[in-house]
Amino acid sequence: MLQARGLGCATPKPLTWGAYSFHPLERSVSFAGRTRRLDPVTFDLALEFFFNAERMLSLARLRRMMNPVRGACRFWGNELIGTLTDVADELELHGVHGWRLVHCEPEAFRLDREAIP
Repeated sequence: MLQARGLGCATPKPLTWGAYSFHPLERSVSFAGRTRRLDPVTFDLALEFFFNAERMLSLARLRRMMNPVRGACRFWGNELIGTLTDVADELELHGVHGWRLVHCEPEAFRLDREAIP
């Protein structure tokens, strides 16, 4: 926004956790030598998990943090669990790149750090 008005600003540095590098302006994530653009809801959920790594996040909390203006209104029911599965699949959060998204109880998930094989 500053650049659009002719004001100088520093290019934001990516947010990095291990092999994952998040680029908020593009809503993209780089890992394993490739970059994936994510929809706003998936990107926000992924960041929420990385910012709260190894902490259990309830579905109620995840619903509260989602912004309906950015498209999250369609994720209020069971669709949220499907979206979390999409987060895990899109970012390959199955332990291969050092992180695993775990369904820890009926209403909560946690992003755990894993040893890279």
